[in-house]
Amino acid sequence: MKKINKNKQIDLKTVVVTADIGKSTHWGYITSIENRQREKKKRKTKTFSFTNDEEGFNNFFDKINEYMKGNKLEKIVFGFESTGSYGEPLRYYMAQKGARLIQINPMHTKRLKEISDNSPGKNDRKDPRVIADIIMLGYGLTSIIPKGKIADLRELVQSRESKLEDINRIKNRIESLLARHFPEYLQIMGLRSKTSIYLLKDYQTAGEITKIGLKQLTEELFRVSRAQIREEKSRKLYQAAKNTVGVKEGEEAYRKAIKMFVEELELLQRQLSEIEGDIKAIVEQMPESRILQSVRGIGVITAAYLLAEVVEFKSYKVQREIEKFAGVNIYEISSGKHKGKRKLSKRGRTLLRKTLYMAALNMIKKDGIYHKDYQRYLARGKKKVEALVIVMKRLLRMVFALLRKDEMFIDNYKLAA
Repeated sequence: MKKINKNKQIDLKTVVVTADIGKSTHWGYITSIENRQREKKKRKTKTFSFTNDEEGFNNFFDKINEYMKGNKLEKIVFGFESTGSYGEPLRYYMAQKGARLIQINPMHTKRLKEISDNSPGKNDRKDPRVIADIIMLGYGLTSIIPKGKIADLRELVQSRESKLEDINRIKNRIESLLARHFPEYLQIMGLRSKTSIYLLKDYQTAGEITKIGLKQLTEELFRVSRAQIREEKSRKLYQAAKNTVGVKEGEEAYRKAIKMFVEELELLQRQLSEIEGDIKAIVEQMPESRILQSVRGIGVITAAYLLAEVVEFKSYKVQREIEKFAGVNIYEISSGKHKGKRKLSKRGRTLLRKTLYMAALNMIKKDGIYHKDYQRYLARGKKKVEALVIVMKRLLRMVFALLRKDEMFIDNYKLAA
């Protein structure tokens, strides 16, 4: 997405179409630069509802065509708020009809609405009109519809995020059960390793662990962990099982619940592995991925996330546009003698920002490409969050430049030159 230039994209030949998105019903609005001024003077609104289906979409577009013919307009700009997934079909529909898509930040809609009528009220009939005003002021972002492999990649990336959330949810439930019935297990084994999950699959309770004996427990943990867990830790777990302070009541139901959750966890992990395999298969076919992976610290999954979120790096003309899209900027609220804390704005694509954050964390490590720079920022008095955001920006600018120029990353470029 990129900031629109109202002088170039919204002119006297452009019809501005907006919609407030709902689950089953949308509210639409059609106007133009000249007519919007007249409507403001007369204080008239011409919003209308249409259904979220083929008939509703066709009726919506018929109104647009009728308006364009009556006012001799040639181009369509379609504006909408960046919320939810209910509007996806309508966005694709309008893109297929040749409309330029403009995405609006809901915070901007809220604030302009309060300014226009001195009221914070929410009104589906009023929102499309406010969205049109924001577009005409030039504060929208051009939305790019993913197509082909990128569309598949975005769906897979979103599915991966969903699976990761499900996996964390199941692990949290297992931890909650263990905290009541075998709290020592969490202190010794944790719940984030394959060995720990394997153990819970066959031995859910402290009694089952003591029943198999120290020798068998030691051998199994040694084998499953590939020699990472030695006798000392096995003995510690065995003693904890014998002397656990866990609740004994309801233990049979607890055992069955743990077993059920572990089975569900294994299923989710298999599904996650399958999704990641599909992601890698698509990414390997994309030349942009090879450029991204030439950067030390960017792997296949990170490259996939960057491509799925940005869609087309070359559609951005300047770095500032893509930075705004990602929302990687620091802000502070200060007044008079009060100086507020500097924080990340968190506006823009959340998943893109998360991807940049995780990649930046990897790159500021001791052997990372931005380690020295990060340390230099800290030495200058920058707080950790500020220094990390600077690294995120530098990383985004670098991959933006590499992809626009179709160039591979050269480690230690100055030395190589």
